Amino acid sequence: MRLSEIRPGVRLDGVRADGPVEVVAFDRNCDRMGALTPRAWDGTLDQRLVSAEDALRFKISSGWRWTFGADGSLFRLALEDGASGLAHLFGPYLVI
Repeated sequence: MRLSEIRPGVRLDGVRADGPVEVVAFDRNCDRMGALTPRAWDGTLDQRLVSAEDALRFKISSGWRWTFGADGSLFRLALEDGASGLAHLFGPYLVI
């Protein structure tokens, strides 16, 4: 990614190690540097100087940090499996 592609509202990967950020503001100081103000997934704001070499590591984020597109029946199966492991605590004949 180039410095000219960084704009407010864009979600970027590679700025912070803990996940994608949303660009709140970006002020280019010159052709090779700029001041980036990102908002992390937990809402904290940060400010850092970004060089053109740093921007090469950034990628436009693919979307949400978590997606909810998994199969619901597999989730229910895993939930039942976990519940059957604890069933002996509530009734000795429930496991049978």
